[in-house]
Amino acid sequence: MIQLKSQRNPYIIGRPISEPEIFFGRQEQLAFIEENLRRGEKFILLHGQRRIGKSSLLQNIPKLVKVDKSAFVSFDLEYHSQEKLENLLESLAETIVEQLKIDPDKVVIPKAKEIEEQKDIFCTNFLPQIHEHLKDTNLVLLLDEFDALNNKYIGIELESLFKQLKNIVYKNQRLFVIIFAGRKPADISNLLKIFPKVPIAEVGLLDKESIEQLIIEPVADSLKYEPKAIEAITNL
Repeated sequence: MIQLKSQRNPYIIGRPISEPEIFFGRQEQLAFIEENLRRGEKFILLHGQRRIGKSSLLQNIPKLVKVDKSAFVSFDLEYHSQEKLENLLESLAETIVEQLKIDPDKVVIPKAKEIEEQKDIFCTNFLPQIHEHLKDTNLVLLLDEFDALNNKYIGIELESLFKQLKNIVYKNQRLFVIIFAGRKPADISNLLKIFPKVPIAEVGLLDKESIEQLIIEPVADSLKYEPKAIEAITNL
């Protein structure tokens, strides 16, 4: 009897893929993001149904999008869907400092109570400190799970957040925002009212070439697929 080596099923992920070596496809969306950032577009919107791979795309943008002098910070709105605006902004500030690996002692992170008392402190006091640290590098915020807008409570809070961001982003040449949403653009009425001319791209199903890579590459050293098997899996 032939003894088969036991190994983890490489097709079962269950989490966003952060490793470029097992991330396949999405060249069109990556090129779209790269082109719009180079053109100086301040806001970019990507949409697609849940579980289609938006978060995996988001996590690979810092590694695969080649735009000079850009620092990317990702922030998942889903984890803050029950927070008030001031708490959400405090969490965002903490995330920016953490992901940019800035010494917390060298920047003043606004607390929720301070933000509640001084609504624009995040934009007028905190962000300038970040830009001073980054020098001539642009800050690109990657905001995931914009579907939190479906929640009436947080919808009002997020609408306030994006109105604040819009005001500061268009005044600041070095701040950009990429928003990931799970609904069709036509359905995101609140967002499109705030950003009526935002560049939009869909994160849909993988193309045929990417599907074949996804089937073959994870097991290239241990398993070979017949063309008909690949075709059957692709059709399924």
